[in-house]
Amino acid sequence: TLIGYADASANNLVVGSSTGDEGITIISGASAGDYGALYFGDANRGTNGRIMYEQNNEIMSFYTNNTEKMRIALDGKVGIGKTDPVHELSIATTATSGPALELQFDLDGSIVADHILGEIIFSGNDANINSAGGGQADNTSIGAKIVATATAGWDDITANDADDSPSKLEFYTQNAGANNELASPILRTTLIFSCKF
Repeated sequence: TLIGYADASANNLVVGSSTGDEGITIISGASAGDYGALYFGDANRGTNGRIMYEQNNEIMSFYTNNTEKMRIALDGKVGIGKTDPVHELSIATTATSGPALELQFDLDGSIVADHILGEIIFSGNDANINSAGGGQADNTSIGAKIVATATAGWDDITANDADDSPSKLEFYTQNAGANNELASPILRTTLIFSCKF
């Protein structure tokens, strides 16, 4: 294993020699409050950024501006702005606008009708049901989904409709019955930009 500086003037520590597996291990105590950590800082503000792992509770925490912003708990649940996540993803904020989750289709200037802006997919994994019905190899079936789609071009704007970004929300659910785990969910209703179903 090679440990050195790729460029002495850049203070860039390099571990490895470009062959095989390489790594860095931090060994900490095993009691509550004992952390292994990486710190990021400067001469003026100290170590405001860090990644910390507590062995006792098996928690990994991520800090910015000297405050914990995200953690991954022992059971894999992720908390953003929340230190005790109760769901697979828990988001909390003190902002009066409330928490938000953004899905951005990053195709600036080229969004046209029928471009999918984002999807929320609800799927299940049941090996017994899928194997009995000759289901998918990965035992995962899509039960429902919500799809946001552009209904017209977003780049054909004028001074009077600069904020015009027409879209629709489509709601899909799956049918009951044998082998339906192999089929795509069926469109049930659509909410268009004029708020009509």
